[in-house]
Amino acid sequence: DDHLKNLKMAQVASPEGKTTDGKSADVRTNGDRTAIGDKPIAGDKASAKPILEVQNRGTSAAFAQEVASGIATLPEKVAQELKDKGVQVNVFKNIYEYDKAMGTNKANMVVNGQKVSLDAPSLFDGKGKPPNIAVFEQLGDGTPVKSLKNTDVAGLARHEAGHAYSAAHGFLSVQDKKFQAAMVNDVNNISPAQMQQLMKEVQPGGPMNYYLGSPAKEEFFAEAFATATGQGSDKYAARRMQELFPNVMKYMRDSTRSK
Repeated sequence: DDHLKNLKMAQVASPEGKTTDGKSADVRTNGDRTAIGDKPIAGDKASAKPILEVQNRGTSAAFAQEVASGIATLPEKVAQELKDKGVQVNVFKNIYEYDKAMGTNKANMVVNGQKVSLDAPSLFDGKGKPPNIAVFEQLGDGTPVKSLKNTDVAGLARHEAGHAYSAAHGFLSVQDKKFQAAMVNDVNNISPAQMQQLMKEVQPGGPMNYYLGSPAKEEFFAEAFATATGQGSDKYAARRMQELFPNVMKYMRDSTRSK
């Protein structure tokens, strides 16, 4: 079974060819800064004053605040590294407003013959100048992101931060042997009954397909990062990762902790 092979592969695939993550954009910043609360809920040594600021580019204050809470509670080590790399965080109404501000055309982007950007609630623009984490209040068709099943808005920001952190280190899903070993160890410890259920979930359209249905593990890495350090973007996937990938969870917490 190709999906089973994908699950058991070490992280050898190139991170290129992702859908909405890592595409180039000319990022220009403006707009109002979102005030971030003084009660961080997770993360390593999170402080009242966040290291990364969040720009509200036309969304409701409540939605921007949810994004900001996810960024404010990132592990201090990660937040500082992203700041040092010039990564910025922006919250837009939708993909069209993002394209207008950034001079891109992601709303009509086609990957593998399919349009994908309209369904993206968030993205990491790794080749932007500067690199940019963006979270959208609506999908391109107007669907509120908060209405999407199992979606956590603060977790969306953390998921994209996971992409940014991985990219800053040359794509950790490929480069970090400790991550690869942790994932292989977890897969080898999944019981036959658990594997049978997981194989159903990684089929096309299944709840784990996006994270485990491809040999490239950047999406798995980003969601595991978000889950282990505080909040995943996908409540179902986060729960399954905690259940089935304890070594990956430990790797994420240990590797992102400040020395």
